[in-house]
Amino acid sequence: MTACVAIVVACLVGCGRSQQETAATSKSLNEKIPQLEQGASVDVVKEQLGEPEADAIDGVREALSYGVWQLSFVNDRLEMRSKVVVPRKRPSRAGDHDVNMKIVRLPLGTTRGKAEARLGAPEVVYVIYEGESEPIRILRYGQWELTFTHGALSFRSH
Repeated sequence: MTACVAIVVACLVGCGRSQQETAATSKSLNEKIPQLEQGASVDVVKEQLGEPEADAIDGVREALSYGVWQLSFVNDRLEMRSKVVVPRKRPSRAGDHDVNMKIVRLPLGTTRGKAEARLGAPEVVYVIYEGESEPIRILRYGQWELTFTHGALSFRSH
């Protein structure tokens, strides 16, 4: 999964135009992308969604960027769908020693709501749609990434 996240993050360069997406295009992608068949080929996805804003290839891995959405493929088969959400609230000051200490002291199992109440709004939220019954959310605070699985803190990395 780390390699998938790395290629997704590399593909985020195409995400800069997401502010320019029309509401209709964004809504259409938000409806179509979760409905894509797991294992669909790159060609089938491009046929259904159109040409991506960015396309990154690294050996057997390929990543397509459609605004805030990133699609990761391995051996030409859809492996992971994710999107990046930039919260509207002002992000916390993640470089502060106080925030760093709060993150370190945050116990595994803490709910996302309690974590955000304690830490403030994250800078970015990554939502990953594969592998679990509900999306995995990764909240970024400066160099920290907090991973929430089934709504609870399951992993933190710096």
